[in-house]
Amino acid sequence: MADGSFYRTRRDVGNAVNAMFGRARLKDFAPGEGVRAGAFRERFDEEAWIPITVPGDVHRALLDAGRIEDPFYDRNEDGCAWIEDREWWYRMSFDGPQELLGSDERLRFVFHGLDTFATIYLNGEELGSHSNMFREAVFDVGERIRPAENTLAILFDRPRDHVGEDLRDQWGRNPERVFMRKAQFGFGWDWGPRLPTVGIRRPIELRRERRASIIGVHFYTLDIAPTGKRAAVAVRVEVERFATEDPLEASIMLSAPDGSLAAESSLVLDGEGSNFTTYLTVKDPRLWWTHDLGEPALYGLRVELRQEDEVLVYNESRVGIRTLELDQSPDPDEPGTRFFRFLLNGVPIFARGADWIPADSFVGAIEDERYETLISTAHDANMNMLRV
Repeated sequence: MADGSFYRTRRDVGNAVNAMFGRARLKDFAPGEGVRAGAFRERFDEEAWIPITVPGDVHRALLDAGRIEDPFYDRNEDGCAWIEDREWWYRMSFDGPQELLGSDERLRFVFHGLDTFATIYLNGEELGSHSNMFREAVFDVGERIRPAENTLAILFDRPRDHVGEDLRDQWGRNPERVFMRKAQFGFGWDWGPRLPTVGIRRPIELRRERRASIIGVHFYTLDIAPTGKRAAVAVRVEVERFATEDPLEASIMLSAPDGSLAAESSLVLDGEGSNFTTYLTVKDPRLWWTHDLGEPALYGLRVELRQEDEVLVYNESRVGIRTLELDQSPDPDEPGTRFFRFLLNGVPIFARGADWIPADSFVGAIEDERYETLISTAHDANMNMLRV
């Protein structure tokens, strides 16, 4: 892997509106019963529904409401089996932006993590569906959002309803899991219980964009000079135009760990071109190393799209300059054998690490501090690699 894009973040600007939906209400139905009852409608009786925090998951909400016992204690896992046989509905309200959309703007709902087979309704109308826990679900809602109160309803189907019956060619434990773009461990593993998660596992965003959007930035190291005095890197950017065919100006700025400008580039994208790759040369680069070999130095990368001296959108991330390759060359000390080792910036790594399993069965409820504690503990134990 040559990708050095660590801790990637995205910030769309240009009258951006970010709506973080922190509270919702939850209820379960028999499969198909929720639609027949009208749970998707703009107005619906929620008196018997359970309050739930978003992001989060159904199991935690039920535990907090006293409907299930702690699934990690004794044999309580068996008492939670009914959860995967029900469909689950979320309902929440929010206020739309007061400012009207311009003719060159769009407003999109971005669901950063829906787990897993979801149908989304806005003000009683179906927006669409999604079936991948690991990818964003994005819907254009510019003509549907009201400046006043809006109602969002999300139906999560039973996972097995989307699997099919023919599993004869599969083997191993719980073969139905392989047919889903869903965390496999939730269906039971040698170290974990069967607790298939359901819910909104990552934030919901209401994103306002103008004329064009950056949909992807990929930074990678091409080469590091043997002297270490120079590094060649590349930045690949994917752009989506939606309300302009006029030229766009793209600016790429790479800042050193001390904040000074390390390299920059700019180019003009004509009406036909959108995606591009630019190449930069970094003098005296601070390389990214594992903690046992050096310092994990990180650079700041900023990509801007401009038009008529106005910044339409930008993307900021922290990236590392480093090369990483798998060395399977002949081992001169053991004729007839080959190495199987990684080379970081040309230096062999003695891999010391562990197998990382999810820190909790309910991944939507894990706090950042818990990840930091676990990874810091691995660091303090002199590990330099985690196998996910």
